[in-house]
Amino acid sequence: MRLAKRRLGTAAIAFGAFGLLAYVTFEDGWRPHVAAYLIGRSVQSAYHFRFELPAVDRVDVLVLGEPATDSSSSVFQVPAGGGPYSVTRMVSISGSRLETLLAAWRRLAVSYETQALCHRPRFALRFHQGSVSVFETSVCFSCRNFTVPTAPFGATHYGFDATGPTGNAFHAILIALTEAPRAGA
Repeated sequence: MRLAKRRLGTAAIAFGAFGLLAYVTFEDGWRPHVAAYLIGRSVQSAYHFRFELPAVDRVDVLVLGEPATDSSSSVFQVPAGGGPYSVTRMVSISGSRLETLLAAWRRLAVSYETQALCHRPRFALRFHQGSVSVFETSVCFSCRNFTVPTAPFGATHYGFDATGPTGNAFHAILIALTEAPRAGA
C-alpha cells in the first residue's frame, strides 16, 4: 500500500511537470515567458550601459545617412538586426566634451514603453577605452529608442523620452558635436 502511494505521488509530480512543460512549450504559452525574459534582459543592459558604463576615454559619434546599398562606402552595422547605414560624418569626442556627452547620456529618461517599434537611427555612438571598444549603440530620435546588447539575443532596442528635456538636451549635444565647422569660423 505504501509503495502504491509513493508511485502515485511520483506519477502525479511527473504528470504535473509534463503538463507545465506542455503549457510553456505549446499553445503560445512560451511566448510571454520569452518576451518577459527579453524585456528583463534589455532593462538590465540599458541600466548597465548608462549608469555602470565602464570607464571610457573617447566616444566616436557617427552621423548616419540612408541605408547602405554597397559595402564600398563607410558603413555602420546597426545592432539588433538592423541593416548597414552609410556614415556621413564621424567625430571623436574626448576631454570636457566627452564628460558633457556622458552626463547627458546618463540623464536620459528611459523606459521600455516609450519607444516605437521601428528603428531608423541617425546617430551611432562607439564608446572606447584606449584601443578597446567598450560598447556601441545606434540612436533614433524619431523612433525614441537606442540599441543595447542583450545576451543571449545579441541586441535589442530600448526606449527613451526623445521629446522631453533630457532627450532634447542629448539631441542638441549630438548635433552640436557633429556640426561641420562653418567657413571663416
